Amino acid sequence: RFKPTQPHVLYEVKEPNDVWSADFKGKFKHANGKWCYPLTLTDNCSRIILASEATYSPNNAFVVSCLERIFIENGMPQLLRTDNGAPFAGHGVWGLSVMSVWLLKCGIIPERIRPGKPTENGRHERMHRTMKEALNQHCSFSSLEEQQQWFDRWRKEFNEIRPHKALQGKTPASVWKPSERQF
Repeated sequence: RFKPTQPHVLYEVKEPNDVWSADFKGKFKHANGKWCYPLTLTDNCSRIILASEATYSPNNAFVVSCLERIFIENGMPQLLRTDNGAPFAGHGVWGLSVMSVWLLKCGIIPERIRPGKPTENGRHERMHRTMKEALNQHCSFSSLEEQQQWFDRWRKEFNEIRPHKALQGKTPASVWKPSERQF
């Protein structure tokens, strides 16, 4: 297995679109017995949630199609920070996966936190905690469509209404701007 010779240093976030983070927020069982896996994507500077997408199939094709749509709508980050799970990382050379190779071809550097160190992606994990608290106040969803409608409403509130202490009381939408790096 590949072992780096230099200390693990994550890119310092200075401006919107420097670093975005992506992850799956666990899973939620729907009333139909199926598990929903929400894919989340945030900008690490502004904390805006660019995507919160419900799926029953958390695979490479789903993630790439979501990222393509977000990149077309909002431009692209310099780096995409993720954990080491599929489809973000693989078992090949340097842990590259099909998705991380695709990111490199798009001109985006895949950056991974160390295994077992979710605090290295603390801003994203904090958003997940807020999402989970809000989800716990609602009954079970019966379909992906119903779940997605809830995610869309919650994301709008999180981005445009809810002030954030880390942003000096501003909303993420008031701090964020689309990237100049076009897809």
